[in-house]
Amino acid sequence: MTGRENERLKDLATLTKATRFLLYGGAAVAVLSLGSNLLEAGFLTDVRTGAFWSEGQALAAAESNDARQGVVALLYLGVFIATAIALLTWIHRASHNARQLGAQGMERGRARSDGSSYASNSPT
Repeated sequence: MTGRENERLKDLATLTKATRFLLYGGAAVAVLSLGSNLLEAGFLTDVRTGAFWSEGQALAAAESNDARQGVVALLYLGVFIATAIALLTWIHRASHNARQLGAQGMERGRARSDGSSYASNSPT
């Protein structure tokens, strides 16, 4: 391989680290979501058993629960979107590098290297 061919390869090191970080972040948010769901289950049990002294106390707890669940949901959505963008970008660049290194038999074109081929190959 000549120096010129190396120039055409796209560096994946930083993107790989970012994608890995986002995947671990997604796992952490999933654990956080599980904890938040357990707290919500406890709240609903308290509502069912009448553990609150007043309706105002129950409403305050409900609003707090809803706010917590909303924050977790937005965090989950943000990490999901960022991870999807990073992963699809990584797939695109890795596909480009494979072609530059002379990969044969890659049926999909550049435009399909973003992962959309997975949807078209899925059983219906």
